Amino acid sequence: MTVTRGHGPVALLPSRTEEPTSLMLYRPLDPTLAVARRDGVGIYLENVGSGVSEKQRQIKSLNYLPAILARREAVKQNCFEAVYHTEGTGRGDRGTVLEGTTSNVFVVRRGEVWTAPISAGLLPGVTRRKTLRLARKVTTVHEERFSVKDLMAADEVFLTASSIEVVPVVRVGRRHRIGDGRPGPVAREVHRLYRAEVMRKLGLGAGDFDD
Repeated sequence: MTVTRGHGPVALLPSRTEEPTSLMLYRPLDPTLAVARRDGVGIYLENVGSGVSEKQRQIKSLNYLPAILARREAVKQNCFEAVYHTEGTGRGDRGTVLEGTTSNVFVVRRGEVWTAPISAGLLPGVTRRKTLRLARKVTTVHEERFSVKDLMAADEVFLTASSIEVVPVVRVGRRHRIGDGRPGPVAREVHRLYRAEVMRKLGLGAGDFDD
């Protein structure tokens, strides 16, 4: 869903309009996602520094230029997604892994799930909220900041978004392997629960949907 201010003159400070314009786009899931979930994917880490405030990052807008540039770099590294992180100050602050260009990021350490809190500057997406609820059926979940170092040392990493559901990450950059380099059990179970809930709400059985 996209909502704009509506028709009006082109200007940096648009005038008040009577009616907003609402758009809805829909498309089938990418059929190659089945391979991504089976084999896992790579991610590229994009340092966003301190140039964008946490409040600005929490605004979901049509300013996709930073995401486009980051995703282009990810493709160059043969990666599925670019993941934003901040740079640590060096005074006990090691920086924070935030989110992907179009996804949220979760890590698994010692069997427990971690993801950055909304207060770090994340978009409060509906898929993130659903994933947190389902993950709590599987294990303990922490909404706490974690660093790039924590991500690199994680047993599992996975991405979530309504357009990809749950996709395991097995590689950072071209060479750094996550865990044993294969999709882990927590990511697989969270995706099983996610898919089951989607099928139930659509009134379908598990066999009615080809992954």
